Amino acid sequence: MDKISSVESSKTEEVLKKDKILQLSSLIFKDNEISTEKGKPMVRCVHSVDIDELVRDVLHKKWQLKNPKIVVVVLSNAGPIHNWKDRQQIKAFQKGLMTAAENTNMWLITHGLDLGATTIVGEAILEHSTEIKYKKAINSEKSFSKSNFIGIADIESLQYLQTITASTEPIITISNSGGNRDTNMKYNLQSNLSHYILIEDKSRNKNGINSFINKFMSFLSLNQSDILPTNEGSPGPQMSADRCSIETSEVPVVSLLMKGGYECSRIVLNTIKEELPVVVLQGTGGLADLLAFGDIEIRDRCMNEWNPEFVETYLKPELTLKIVKTFGNLRNNSVLLKTLRNRILESIRLSRQNGQNYLTIINLFEKYSCNLENLTEYLLLALFRSQRKEYSVANSTIDSGGHQKRQMTPEESSALIHKDLRLCIDWNCPEVARNEVLVKDPTFSLSTNSIYLKSLFEESLIRSNRWKFVDLFLSQKFKLRSFVKPKTLLRMFRTLRTKDFFSNVCWEGILGRTVDQKQNKNFMSREFNYLVYVCCGVRQFISQEELDLFVTQQFPNTERDAERKALKLLMFWAVMDFRKILVRILWRYSDHPIHLALIIALCYEHLSWFVVDQQLCDQLKEESQVFIGYAITVLDVVYKDSALRAEQVLLESSRDWNYRTALDLAAFGKFKTFFIHPACQRRLTNQIYGNITVKDVRIGVFRLPLMCKLLFSAYFVLPAYYWIRGTDSSINAELLQQLSEESIDYMAVDNDSDDSDGGNSGDGVSGSGGGGGDKKQPLPKKSYSKDNHMSIMFDKTYQLTNSSFFTTLYYLWTSPITKFWNHQFFYTFYLSIFSIAVLYPRCGHFYIDLVVDVWTFCLVVDRLQQIFIISRLNIYFSNMSSIIQAILQILFIIYFTNTRLIYVFETTTDDAYNHKVIMSLALIHAYYVLFTVFLPISSTLGPLLYRLKLMIFVDFLNFIRLAVLVMISFGVVMQSLIFPDLTVSNELYRRTFHRAFFSMFSIFLNELEVDPDCESKYVWDNNRHQTDSRCSASRYSNEECRVTGFWPYFFEILYLILLKSILLTLLGAIFAASAVKDISDTSGIWMSQRYGLVIDFMTRSPLPPPLNIFSCIFWICRRLCCLCCDKNKETQDNLNKLSNEDYAYLRILAAQVFEDRETKDQESKLNSEHWEMTKAMSEELEYQRRQLRKLIGRTSEMERSGQQSFVFLENIRHLVTKRSTSEAMQQKLHSLSRQSPYPKTDVHRYPVPDKYVSWQVFWVDYDPIAYTKPKLEMPLALQETTDIDILALKELNFEKSEQSVQNLPVFVWNRQTISGAGICVDRQSWHMKDNEAIIYKLEDSVIPTNPFGRTGLRGRGSLPRWGPNHYVMVVITRKKSDTLEVIVELIDQKHDDNKDNINKINQISLIERFISGEITYKDIESLFKISKPELKGWTKSDQMIEFFKSFDQIPPQQTPDVKQSDGQKQPQQQQTQTFKCEKLIRGYFDDPMNTDNAWKELELWHIHYSQHNNDINDYMSDAVDWRDINENLFYNLSLSHSKVIQDIVDTLDYTMH
Repeated sequence: MDKISSVESSKTEEVLKKDKILQLSSLIFKDNEISTEKGKPMVRCVHSVDIDELVRDVLHKKWQLKNPKIVVVVLSNAGPIHNWKDRQQIKAFQKGLMTAAENTNMWLITHGLDLGATTIVGEAILEHSTEIKYKKAINSEKSFSKSNFIGIADIESLQYLQTITASTEPIITISNSGGNRDTNMKYNLQSNLSHYILIEDKSRNKNGINSFINKFMSFLSLNQSDILPTNEGSPGPQMSADRCSIETSEVPVVSLLMKGGYECSRIVLNTIKEELPVVVLQGTGGLADLLAFGDIEIRDRCMNEWNPEFVETYLKPELTLKIVKTFGNLRNNSVLLKTLRNRILESIRLSRQNGQNYLTIINLFEKYSCNLENLTEYLLLALFRSQRKEYSVANSTIDSGGHQKRQMTPEESSALIHKDLRLCIDWNCPEVARNEVLVKDPTFSLSTNSIYLKSLFEESLIRSNRWKFVDLFLSQKFKLRSFVKPKTLLRMFRTLRTKDFFSNVCWEGILGRTVDQKQNKNFMSREFNYLVYVCCGVRQFISQEELDLFVTQQFPNTERDAERKALKLLMFWAVMDFRKILVRILWRYSDHPIHLALIIALCYEHLSWFVVDQQLCDQLKEESQVFIGYAITVLDVVYKDSALRAEQVLLESSRDWNYRTALDLAAFGKFKTFFIHPACQRRLTNQIYGNITVKDVRIGVFRLPLMCKLLFSAYFVLPAYYWIRGTDSSINAELLQQLSEESIDYMAVDNDSDDSDGGNSGDGVSGSGGGGGDKKQPLPKKSYSKDNHMSIMFDKTYQLTNSSFFTTLYYLWTSPITKFWNHQFFYTFYLSIFSIAVLYPRCGHFYIDLVVDVWTFCLVVDRLQQIFIISRLNIYFSNMSSIIQAILQILFIIYFTNTRLIYVFETTTDDAYNHKVIMSLALIHAYYVLFTVFLPISSTLGPLLYRLKLMIFVDFLNFIRLAVLVMISFGVVMQSLIFPDLTVSNELYRRTFHRAFFSMFSIFLNELEVDPDCESKYVWDNNRHQTDSRCSASRYSNEECRVTGFWPYFFEILYLILLKSILLTLLGAIFAASAVKDISDTSGIWMSQRYGLVIDFMTRSPLPPPLNIFSCIFWICRRLCCLCCDKNKETQDNLNKLSNEDYAYLRILAAQVFEDRETKDQESKLNSEHWEMTKAMSEELEYQRRQLRKLIGRTSEMERSGQQSFVFLENIRHLVTKRSTSEAMQQKLHSLSRQSPYPKTDVHRYPVPDKYVSWQVFWVDYDPIAYTKPKLEMPLALQETTDIDILALKELNFEKSEQSVQNLPVFVWNRQTISGAGICVDRQSWHMKDNEAIIYKLEDSVIPTNPFGRTGLRGRGSLPRWGPNHYVMVVITRKKSDTLEVIVELIDQKHDDNKDNINKINQISLIERFISGEITYKDIESLFKISKPELKGWTKSDQMIEFFKSFDQIPPQQTPDVKQSDGQKQPQQQQTQTFKCEKLIRGYFDDPMNTDNAWKELELWHIHYSQHNNDINDYMSDAVDWRDINENLFYNLSLSHSKVIQDIVDTLDYTMH
């Protein structure tokens, strides 16, 4: 350890000699859940450090990091992501990111601070590490052994900056318990990362860390395979001691933008300039949403082409508005705003170059289509779309910049495709590999014999959930025969040692090996073959010689046979690892689908025997049923297309399966559902009849039974001419001929016949198209129909020719149906003679017994012959019952011969009776043989016998298990209570059993009655036990006397209720249920048992016992003759082979069945995914609704803009056409009254051009909305004088009554009135025309109409009254040096009564008051402090003028009457050189609060002091104050008040500063 530490310290010192690498140490976080004793590596360096030295000296030498296969850089600003609130999406993103990190050697780089995106990444690392640690028992350090999480942070942004920089220890302990300090811009490091690079930014503008990140990404993308070690640990090329040489091995770098800010825009732009892809998560806010907006606009509106005109006219303004809305701090900094906007636009422009796309948008709002669990797929798509689509053989080209650009050679293209494929396999993205990688180079093919492709295919097989890549390889014609080699297979099986299923089930359960034992080099030829034999019963599946052939690639048969063998080897490997989907994929590419599906079903079924876990056992059985369904589906398609073809497929045999046919395999697995298929039943029926056809000839209604036809034809020969026809059919007769020859000639197949053949296997495809081809005549081809899913390419029929008469007789005697009736006929005679022998009195009849003995011996010989033939044939048929029956028959013959024929022992009467008993048992057994051998072949009796068997061996046995407890318990109880003193003996046990068992059939009520003979033996003495040596429980002196009473009755009744009323009734119900059980189920079981019956009679001798003795003599002679000659026997390899077209057809069917099954599975999964889909669609719909609302708002805004544009254009047109109109007339058009929106509301006016302001201009389209502020929302002081809403009352009354006008309140218009309460109401206009007040008109004789024209809004608005609303405004100004001041009213200090009188803008306004009746200035007087009584009580304007004039320091002079602006003469006004007072307006006032039915009329007074005077300040209340007249004042005042100030300033000829 000391040596190691010294070496480490020397390395550290050597690295620290570099000027810009400041510190190397490890960080330990106190409160980190993923903590290590060594800490987490950290390096502190300057931003300008040489990246080459940093990677070589720190990342490689010090940290021992391996060369990454991909680098993912998470770009984000140091802040939380508030916009992304969907926790489900965040969890999916974390899962997708951890899936990528777990499956490949990836570097994930973040900003390192515990904020925003890095926090999300850190939470994902913590959660995944915890799950790995506790579920898979792996340390957290090893959970991400392939990936590294690197945080690159600015050290100045850390809150423990001093702790790190001041420490010289190799391990630094820090704590994150304090949390982030946003106020000081100090943050914590994310403690779940694995490595940290802390940057000291010494640049002037503090952009050094961004520059470092760009250089780091550029360096990683450029190629540093010679700097970092590879995944396999092998070092790269030799490096120089001083510098790393850059070669041509690039590492893909993908950036992932989440939110992001101003600084991230520089990194994104530089990344795109480096031609590196960027993935943007739209919906996280910030820069990500801005980039997504711009990219989508270019894509949708400009057809994905850069349009400068569109960018300048639309995109730039919109983007600017969005930037201001997103980054509010840039509102007042136009330089940064424009810089950010230009960077975004430049990034979008550069993202589309030469057919590549460097910007990929992931819209998080589209939740239905956006699945972040597939984040790896998005990253790969971004990476591959940034690469060149095609590769030219040319060496170089000229890019758009005029620079020479090198093109890839085909070798480099293949190498890049291999690299991309490996990355796709790591991240399990098969669709990306298919659609993006393989289309790059049209000349590239997966079928090439490449070592790299073999390693990729092996990785696809070994790694879990990579079955789609196996499908991809096989669909591209990948050569399995070149992949499957002994070392490869052994390596693949050694990988299974770590898998639970193979280790527990196969290695320990079947092979019986221990965990520490290893697989030797002979595993494939020994243990593997034994595993295959246990799984499916196939012996010697693969030999060492066959394995060696895969090495040399020199196959004795065709390459197609080797391809099939390789596929089967991989299939067995997948089955022994229980890779369900992979097994289905391999089966899909089999051209032997029925047999292989049955083999797989057998394997799963037999493997379930060795599984302890019931759930896993059920899964194995379920998968077995799936492949049985595959086999049935394929067979069904073949059968519907051609029944003869289906028979041929069922008869096909293969050397790989020990020449078993599909029926043999199904029989071995007891797959009754397969046997139910009509094709299987047709084949069994054909096997029963063999090569004969029995004519159905009727004589009227009479029809001769089949048995009579066959037996008459067999024994009388001549009827065969009429009833029997023999046919030569290879498909029906090949195996039958062999079995018949075996049964007649006893020429069994030798054991070495399998090994003596060196030809093609049954699965092979020979050039001649299979054995027996000379008997087949192909018909013309049939077209392929997609509608009925048929893909037969050849329809073959077989020539059925009539055979000769002697051949017909041979077929007749060897036919299983003839054997059946022949054996049954003779067996009936045997039972008759046997019955006579049993019934014969005394010790029997010698000759009858001799016949029985000899016949039984012939039966034994027939049974042994059948056992011998079946054992020599490659068929699955159990001989155990036949062997047991043969043994019992042999024992019976020995016993019967010694006791009834030879009389070896002296026979007594008891012995003769025992002989009768033995013979009776043998006779019963002989009769019961009919139930198991002869009767089940009947389609009627077969299912009935099965139901009978079910009732006996299932239902009745279950009943006995229940009843025996009741019978034993109550039998003992009743015996003990009725005969309590009976002596223990055999009689006691007999009575107990007799009473208990036979109570099921009868009732022993007499035992409950008193025996009259026992009355005399009743003992009255209770102390009787004292006179006897034993204790008596009965009152009778005789123990045979029955004891009666309550308890025997009680227990007997209870026993009878349980047994007869309950159990026997239950038994009857069970029997009834079994009797009416589903006929299809019992019929299916009977159909599956037909195979055994067919094999039984196919292997029997044509001559039934006792005639079979002649067959034995013939066999002995034939056997002796064969010993002297060599006869070349036809091997089984040439039997029942299919043609190349047949195999191609079956392979297409397998693919169709697989796809149909996958479609059904997907449909079943859709039901479980409906809720998630509906939820995602509802969320996406809500997002679309929000977007639609925004679109509607923008559309409305555009409509308003269009209307305003129309108004402006009309105004211009009106001005042009009305040049001759006087200026006075033009000024009468109000403009502020047409401003939108209405003050303090969102109500927009109907746009009114100048042309249509006057009511005299007819405007049919004018339809403004109405707005009236409710009375209760008006200020309290104005609520008494506020008019009711006449328009609303009018509409309400119109709905109730036609006389709506009569119900409205009556107002006196155009005059001043006094109410009964003495309140003056002035509704007369102040505006004068020809020295008279104007008369305003009424709309519908109800409400007034604005005399100055349209305003675009109906109603009363926020004014208190309909019609004219009188106001008084006083503007007081003074000159102060070179500025001009005005007295303003502070709205925030005003009473609530006046808060709504004026437009509140920045809480100041001019002095203005509403006049409800007679004009008075008392409200204005309240704003000033008046001490002199003579100056109080401003009821007239003179009093107000006198007050303000009192502050003038120069004596007043009499001046002539001043003419007002409205033409009236002002009474004598006092003016001086420093004081000026005049009435500017008395009439209509253009104000934004005006409407079509209510308007403001103003009396405006202007008081001006030409010299600075502070005396008035002492009389001003706190509600008013002086303000300078400048731009800020205009900005804070309302429009109407600003216009008043502007007019006064113009009158005073004052220039603002």
